[in-house]
Amino acid sequence: MRLKLTLGQLSRFFPEPTTSYFLFGPRGTGKSTLVNTRHPDALVIDLRLKKEFLRFPSNPDLLQDISLPLLNNACIIIDKVQKVPDLLSIVHLLIEKKDGNLSLLDLPSVN
Repeated sequence: MRLKLTLGQLSRFFPEPTTSYFLFGPRGTGKSTLVNTRHPDALVIDLRLKKEFLRFPSNPDLLQDISLPLLNNACIIIDKVQKVPDLLSIVHLLIEKKDGNLSLLDLPSVN
């Protein structure tokens, strides 16, 4: 039996943080759907897409160039951030510099 919750019901169990956050969970549990539904106008960097993935490993500072002007006015979602670990130091820098909202979605590796 699978439990299905509406976004309203889910908000009661998972009130969204007002600051930046990581959202961890197993594959297929709706992490991307949740943040994309809550933030339809967000800048989404989806590292599952090859064109997005190829932009950042050789130049993680590109994230700062893209995000810094937007942080006070927009939510930025980085999906599958674990694919480019060097982005985490840039994310840390962005969180310290601005009061913006970064949502980082991650799937913990299972070995």
